[in-house]
Amino acid sequence: NVVTPFTTVSCGGGLQFGSHYFRCWNRHGHGAMRLHEAIVQSCDVYFYQVGNRLGVDGIAEYSRRFGLGVPTGIALEHEKPGIIPDTPWKRKRFNQPWYPGETLSVAIGQGYVVATPLQMAVMLSTVVNGGVRYRPQYVKRIESADGTPIWEMQPEVMADAKLKKSTVEQLKSAMRDVVM
Repeated sequence: NVVTPFTTVSCGGGLQFGSHYFRCWNRHGHGAMRLHEAIVQSCDVYFYQVGNRLGVDGIAEYSRRFGLGVPTGIALEHEKPGIIPDTPWKRKRFNQPWYPGETLSVAIGQGYVVATPLQMAVMLSTVVNGGVRYRPQYVKRIESADGTPIWEMQPEVMADAKLKKSTVEQLKSAMRDVVM
């Protein structure tokens, strides 16, 4: 409830935050952006501002719901969980507090954020699956030479991101428009 699909953020090509100027990839700016357009245009300023409102701990909570910063559960030895930073992580890792300017980098997937390609695929599939995160698998079914199924893997739910149906539809629509 930090933003709605109708929340408008103005992108003038960057955002002054303290003594640092955080640039958008579009140095001329995108103008007025709502969620759908911000996803489609990948507007950094929109996500800087939303990330600042949400805070790093809020970003971390939502990121983990989508499978970032946690092992995917695939049957793979030594799978790395990636890093989705939050205030306790930074305190433990560096013995330093979280600084507000660091949140802006995290909001666009930079800074201390580390995600594997498989985690990114799981994140996307969580959106496509209506907020349900499944354990990734290598093999769905094993068949005999004549095509008779010998064994079939059943999907295993790892978590539910607990998203509103309207949120899922907005995300899917925007991501579709990214490639259209």
